[in-house]
Amino acid sequence: MTALSRMGASRIKSTQLPSGRSKSGPVPSNLPMVVGRLLSLASEVRPDASLRQTLERLLDLLIELEPAAGAGVTLRISGEEELVIRRSNVDLTDQATEQQLFPELAHELHVPLSAPLQGRVHFAAASFEQASRESYVLVLSQVASVVSLVTRMLRAPTSAPEIDRASLAQLQKMASIGQSTAEIVHELNNPLTAIIAYADFLSKRLREQGVGDADLERLMRIHEAASRIQVFCRDLTDYSRVSGSLRSRVDLHGVIDRALGFCMHGLRQADITVERVYRDIPMLEGLAPSLTQVFVNLFTNACHAMDGQGGGTLSIHTRLERSRVVVTVADDGPGVAAEHLESVFDHYFTTKPRGSGVGLGLAIVKQTIQAHGGSVRAENREPTGAVFSIELPGSI
Repeated sequence: MTALSRMGASRIKSTQLPSGRSKSGPVPSNLPMVVGRLLSLASEVRPDASLRQTLERLLDLLIELEPAAGAGVTLRISGEEELVIRRSNVDLTDQATEQQLFPELAHELHVPLSAPLQGRVHFAAASFEQASRESYVLVLSQVASVVSLVTRMLRAPTSAPEIDRASLAQLQKMASIGQSTAEIVHELNNPLTAIIAYADFLSKRLREQGVGDADLERLMRIHEAASRIQVFCRDLTDYSRVSGSLRSRVDLHGVIDRALGFCMHGLRQADITVERVYRDIPMLEGLAPSLTQVFVNLFTNACHAMDGQGGGTLSIHTRLERSRVVVTVADDGPGVAAEHLESVFDHYFTTKPRGSGVGLGLAIVKQTIQAHGGSVRAENREPTGAVFSIELPGSI
């Protein structure tokens, strides 16, 4: 008898959400609320809590998103029997498979748990009435990350639970950004698409009518500007989406350039010049959004270090050393006090004024780089400034 046939089916009561929201419309206001409650619940988990009961409580929140919905987890932990949980606000059968936990519901989504855990988080509904499929995929990726963190905290107490709780705090921040981004990008996408389409149409019409090159050039600049905004919105959505365990080949130079794009406004306000020296490096195996977050954190710290001193230079160099990709990020700020060099990557360590940060940025940098098989260190440089050096394994 398999775990799927043994698991049974749970039916619980759920609050039905108000109708009237088009499933192709923007993210409804209740979606961020449910995600916030998921994160709050996860942050309050005690080390001696039951894993099954904790996951059931998380899934019970998830099924509030649709009037007829189901949410489930399949989880394989080394040395333990496979854990399969199904929760629903409708009657369930036992005819579930690994790919489809809710065959009685017409639409089912699933995303993988974060490595090294094996398993999936599932969400199914009779129809997606309250939000679009894309919105639910985004939410499900966040839920998968929460489930992974909670499982690690309850099943691996020796793996520095404070790191998992710091990751949870960062996840809460990224989830908030992700929901806001989804709403903004949805509202921007339709008018941007119209601007690009009309610019294409008018450029062809004006070219046929023999309009001067100067006017065509102006129209093409409108097209290029709208396309640039659309690409930025897409990149922002990818960056704010919480990563699962699926890695891919990553162009690190593209990651760095994308991170610079997110930080460019602050760099310009502080009159900071960006110097990039890119050498030939291989593709990496990794998670592009997580690596983008690493460089956003480093560039933001460098900007803060040089802010108020009348400008400076942010230097970014890449090179290949003995099959390792090396990236250095240097600034012209005051540097790091010698007694703090060993502590800058510690959780909650910060030298910033109260209200300017909680000391998680560099801790997340170190954790992410180590998760990619790399290392990071901080040093001072002469005559002034700090330099952060990252080493990552390259993959051809």
